[in-house]
Amino acid sequence: MVFVDGLGWGDGDPERNPLAAIGSRLFPCCGADSAPVETAFGGWAFAADACLGIPGLPQSATGQTALLTGVNAAARLGYHLSGFPNRELKGILEQESVFVQLQKRGVRCTFANAYQPSFFTRTPRRISVTTAACQSANIPLKTLEDLQAGEAVYQDFTHRYLQKLGYPVGELSPAQSGEHLARISRCQEFTLYEHFLTDCAGHSGDRAWARLIAGELEMFLTAVLEKLDLRTESLLLASDHGNLEDLSLATHTLNPVYLVAWGPVKEYVAVSNRSITDVVPAILRYMEPPAES
Repeated sequence: MVFVDGLGWGDGDPERNPLAAIGSRLFPCCGADSAPVETAFGGWAFAADACLGIPGLPQSATGQTALLTGVNAAARLGYHLSGFPNRELKGILEQESVFVQLQKRGVRCTFANAYQPSFFTRTPRRISVTTAACQSANIPLKTLEDLQAGEAVYQDFTHRYLQKLGYPVGELSPAQSGEHLARISRCQEFTLYEHFLTDCAGHSGDRAWARLIAGELEMFLTAVLEKLDLRTESLLLASDHGNLEDLSLATHTLNPVYLVAWGPVKEYVAVSNRSITDVVPAILRYMEPPAES
């Protein structure tokens, strides 16, 4: 599973939507009401509701908690919470994260992202939803040593950000990192990877940077898909709220988000109700299909 922050379903206007500007083959830029839409590599793209019946703009903390648990976190709080999870959201993750639910079924899991060394030494520190999900199931957090050994992928899969911070890591192409993620995923039954530069680019309003980020994401995912055997292996991509798809706004959007499935998992996504809370139930159905009568 690849979680891409801030990737809503936009229209075909290339001035507003970087995905339309790059001519994306993976993310259709047509009316969301027409979902599901077939994408490259035989994928199906669904428009998933991120508002969850709560007024206001969807936000990261509640959206990501809903995405990674199947629980309507915004409804639990009564509002959309931005940034980092609070105590109540951490409690939901502790009990209901996708890692916890899969481990109860005997499924081997990993989180592919590498963390900077400062994360392990900084106190006090706030943690993201994905980090809290890892902690809920004692999933080991990967380091830069894992990254250099090819056993992890950084959230900026080109490593340019790490280089700016002075870390001695070589730059990789999006395709090289995509190949790494595909190989890492074969060592586990369920792998999660997070990419959030899309949300950063959406907030920036910088059209050139947003198009660069959209194009590199397309190359990264294409490399992953080319390395997977989609007859038996699956890739599920989901987001928490809209943002990148409309650069005329500096905020999140009310648009549905992309839920794109490749491989056998798409049959399990297709029977859902098209909300971000449907992602984990679809994964559970796929990992443990019902017994034949």
